[in-house]
Amino acid sequence: MKEAAEFYLNFLVEDPKSDLLVSGPSISPENSFITPNGERASLCMGPSMDHQIIQDHLLSTAKASELLNAGVTFRHEMLIQSLRLICMRNRFSEKIANIILRILYFRCLLIKYIIDR
Repeated sequence: MKEAAEFYLNFLVEDPKSDLLVSGPSISPENSFITPNGERASLCMGPSMDHQIIQDHLLSTAKASELLNAGVTFRHEMLIQSLRLICMRNRFSEKIANIILRILYFRCLLIKYIIDR
């Protein structure tokens, strides 16, 4: 689970318009379009299905980490990055998401400081 979560975290990129994370390029059959040369294409950035799978996996891995009492720093990294997924931001108001993000970030910094001492 951890290795798959690491892959997803490395696969995500920042969307230059929103600074949120998106997956891709990927295939989205439900969002096909016609290219300038007349061909049908479905390659895009950030399809919903990708984000739902990534979000589910990151949150499930974070929960497993909590149950096993292991990988606290990585758990917080997964939670922080999952809040940066565009699909997660649609579930929370911007203000609430930013508060949660800051709390997790400072908690992660505190744990890292304690571990490094």
